[in-house]
Amino acid sequence: MLTALVLAVAPSVPAQQPARMSAVPVRAKPAPPPRRPAVTADFGATISNIFGSIRWEWGDGPGLFSGEAFRSKRHDAFDAAKNMLAVVVSGPNAATGFVLREGNRTWLYTNAHVVRDRPVVRATMLDGTTLALGAREYAVGRDLARFAIAARPALELRPGLPGVGERVTVLGNSDGRGVITEINGRILGVGPAEIEIDAAFTAGNSGSPVIDTRGRVVAVASYLRNCRNDRDWSKRNTRFNGVRRFALRLGGLRWEPAK
Repeated sequence: MLTALVLAVAPSVPAQQPARMSAVPVRAKPAPPPRRPAVTADFGATISNIFGSIRWEWGDGPGLFSGEAFRSKRHDAFDAAKNMLAVVVSGPNAATGFVLREGNRTWLYTNAHVVRDRPVVRATMLDGTTLALGAREYAVGRDLARFAIAARPALELRPGLPGVGERVTVLGNSDGRGVITEINGRILGVGPAEIEIDAAFTAGNSGSPVIDTRGRVVAVASYLRNCRNDRDWSKRNTRFNGVRRFALRLGGLRWEPAK
């Protein structure tokens, strides 16, 4: 410890005597911390180097989303599927359709209630192309319809059972306004013919593909059901006491040509 001598003059000391020196220990001030060197690296470049090396991929294998780096935007589902989506108009009905490949054939899918008993159906892709619709078929026992079309880029059907809690996206003509929107959500329930989801689709989304995180079609957004019943005490304060949304699965179907 460093010490310093401090001169202390006692007023009671006679003038003829030399003043006494008293040594008073003094704590030394701590040395200032060393200066940090100036940062000269470009912050933006550093962040880019960190995150640019991360590969963002949805799912666990090849699909529409795999092999593409995340582009710092939230709409990868739309970007991957936009060339396979159509606005479908039949009479007063405005809904959605999507292109799906099954085997060596390509189809435009939508809901049967959109096109049934409508001799004129127009399907317009987002680039303005009007599809030439061929033979029409209806699924037996399920509200689904499809039209044969010429080969073009198409979505793929997801095999197997989806799982509760899986992330999904509904892409379609919400509210029938002629623009495709992206609605994200999760699967809430799975059945043999349909699934329930919490993606808040609405009128106009009939015929919209419900796609998984690898861009594959899980089901077709089809209907909403108002299950609100305040008299039913068992449903109070549960999600079952309100609007529920359902999408039809595409597996195991039998198709019949339109009459």
